[in-house]
Amino acid sequence: MAKGIEMTKMVAVSQQEEPSRRRRITKRRIATMFAALVIAVGAMTFAAVQPAAADTVNGYAGAGLVTTVNTGAKNYNNRTQYVGSIYVLDTAGWICDNSDPTEAWAGSVWYTSATGCPRGSLFTIDRWVPSGSGVCGSYYRWKSFPGTFPWSPPRVERFRFVACITISV
Repeated sequence: MAKGIEMTKMVAVSQQEEPSRRRRITKRRIATMFAALVIAVGAMTFAAVQPAAADTVNGYAGAGLVTTVNTGAKNYNNRTQYVGSIYVLDTAGWICDNSDPTEAWAGSVWYTSATGCPRGSLFTIDRWVPSGSGVCGSYYRWKSFPGTFPWSPPRVERFRFVACITISV
């Protein structure tokens, strides 16, 4: 008879352990789902806004025009990129008229110009520029060419040089 009582006790004990085991499994599932949710939210936050990573990108045009654009972080939510400044540099040193503008622009969100004959002009933009926009610099210069014939005088022509980069987000 003692054997029968022990069996009954064992069955009763194992039936009591079953609900607590279920609770432990449920708690593990909840903890796993919470961890997955935290990871997913963290990944979405990281992908949405990148930390500022300054890059310098150069655009080139004929006759020594170099446009250097300082870019920053990209915002993938509204497809824009931060542009800090544009440096327009004349490396050729052609003839310049003091009324000729040196220009810089960023898509349709920003434009400026300066006159005079600087070798290089730094323009501060400090704007978020939409993807697909050109960020450009330009200047006008005069170039002297020999005459067509030995007896004809040299001619002078005005040229506009433009160098751009394209924002891509």
